[in-house]
Amino acid sequence: MGTKKNGKSESGLALVDNDFSALVKSNAMIQEAAEVNLMGQGIEASDLERIKIPAGGSSSWEIPTFEEGETDTVKHLEGVIVFQKAVRAYWMHGIEDGGTAAPDCHSDDSITGIGSEGNEDLSGLCAKCPNSKFGSAIKGKGQACKQMLLVFFIREEAGALPQIIVCPPTSIKPMRGLAVKLTAIGIPFNSVLVRLSLETVVNDAGIKYSKVSPKVIGYLKPEVVESIKTCVESLMGAMEKEGFKEDDVEGGDTSFDPDEIEKE
Repeated sequence: MGTKKNGKSESGLALVDNDFSALVKSNAMIQEAAEVNLMGQGIEASDLERIKIPAGGSSSWEIPTFEEGETDTVKHLEGVIVFQKAVRAYWMHGIEDGGTAAPDCHSDDSITGIGSEGNEDLSGLCAKCPNSKFGSAIKGKGQACKQMLLVFFIREEAGALPQIIVCPPTSIKPMRGLAVKLTAIGIPFNSVLVRLSLETVVNDAGIKYSKVSPKVIGYLKPEVVESIKTCVESLMGAMEKEGFKEDDVEGGDTSFDPDEIEKE
């Protein structure tokens, strides 16, 4: 994806020449296709493709292709963040100890936990829950209730619909750091082109894992920003409701997790 710079702003960010031409020119076509292909039912957030952080410390992304079940391997993802939300999931027991794939409690906003049937006593405010505290994990210093960040990301190569990047705990801090830096200079993340790379990290136990490393490439053209806003406007309500999926993480794994975020 080309990122030719055409001069820098006061913030030091450059205007990039990515025009997301397919997106700008095809909003009406996309709406028409949705009406025909989906029988007027529209797109739900659950229809969107999910991209997970690879296991084993890989520095390459595996992204879905048009062919069902097939993936491509790329070093970087470039696109636009259109929405983010934090979610949580908690298992009392690992699968090896008789636990189930479905969590015993989950939260679709990292604010209020909802206990599963028979575990209603786990419901309540996440901030007050002992399982959200660092050191509550069965092993290690992490949280027993795993926090994840869902990043809705539009890539020019993937068309007009965002894909959901599922970030584990260790990738939450760098993504939040990006958001804070942009906020400090008054720039919303849906107006800049972002590159997401994967950094290989080795923890104290010698286990390799991958961490997202975000970088802002530059400003998008105003007409591109408006086109992207229009394209995702109809999805905003669905994205706000989207939550944790059982295959976002390995269900019931409450053992030491190299993805645990470090306590600050």
